[in-house]
Amino acid sequence: MRRLATATVSALALTALAVPAAADIGVVADGLGEDRPANADIVRLKARNGDDAVRVKVTFADLDPERRARVKVLVDPAPKDTTQYVVESVKRPGRAVRTRLLLALGMEFDGTPIDCGGVRGSWDFDRGLVKVRVPQSCLAAQGRVATLKATTVYGRRGDWTDFLRVRKGSSTNA
Repeated sequence: MRRLATATVSALALTALAVPAAADIGVVADGLGEDRPANADIVRLKARNGDDAVRVKVTFADLDPERRARVKVLVDPAPKDTTQYVVESVKRPGRAVRTRLLLALGMEFDGTPIDCGGVRGSWDFDRGLVKVRVPQSCLAAQGRVATLKATTVYGRRGDWTDFLRVRKGSSTNA
């Protein structure tokens, strides 16, 4: 009986090791806000913290391609230290998307630009979706958990999400 139990535990352990790890996905449902203009109402934040990159999807209630739009996402990798980042993606009518990584300077979502290849942003106005991607190699503290928060930063009429903690997993597209 003891051999059967040992064989069963060993088989389960090997099965668990054979299953590929998946990146943890976190979601914050923000809901509709009242009296927010187009491009300023976040309804959902979804993030994947993969081995190769942090990928974030921000869904809006209404994205209008004829209006200027900006989204900023705080990325705070753990272990906890003073290093935090902000990914800023801006879309202006008639212009290409500009997405950049900033070294955060406090909780106002401002910062100093960091030169890092692979930081990307895309805007899908039909789906109300903004996607940003930051390679893990751009983040100095490549920890096991990342804390994220998105904002439209339009003063009192803007919107922001709750904080979201996402464990680091394997590299899989978001």
